[in-house]
Amino acid sequence: MTRPRALMPYVVATVLATACGPARYKTSSPGRVSIEYRYFRPWYVRDGVAYEASWARSGLLPAVSGNPRATTLARASRRRSLATWLIGMPSAACLGLSLGAAGEGDYGPWPAIGLGVCGLGLITTFFLDVSARRYEQDAINAFNDDARRIIPTPTR
Repeated sequence: MTRPRALMPYVVATVLATACGPARYKTSSPGRVSIEYRYFRPWYVRDGVAYEASWARSGLLPAVSGNPRATTLARASRRRSLATWLIGMPSAACLGLSLGAAGEGDYGPWPAIGLGVCGLGLITTFFLDVSARRYEQDAINAFNDDARRIIPTPTR
C-alpha cells in the first residue's frame, strides 16, 4: 500500500504539466485573429504573426488593422485598459495610506472617508477592466466575422 505523501510529487508534476503549459490553438482559416498564450502572457495572432498584448492591450490594434469596426472596438478596449491603470494604481496607493492612517487612529474621520473613496476607485477599476476585456473580445469577433464574409468558403 502506497502512502499518500509519496504520491504528492507526482500529483504536483501532473497539475503543473497540464495547467501551466502554453495554449497551442491556431485559427483554422487565414485572415482570422486569435488569442494565444505564450509564456503565461496573451498574444494576438493573425496569419502567423504574433502581436504581444502589453499592459494596455496595444497589440490588439495592429492585429485587427484594416477593419474599421474592429479597430474602433480595439481603441475602446485600449482606452478602458489605460483608465483601469490610471484609476487603479492611485486607488491602491490611497487604500494603503488610508489603512495606515486608520491604524494610527488620531486622524479623525479622514481615514474612513479615504477608505470609501479608494474602495470605490478599486471597484470602478474592476468594472473598467471587465468592460475592456469585453471590447477586446468584441473587436476580435468583429474582425473574424468580417473576415468570414470576405473570404469565400469552398463549396463541394
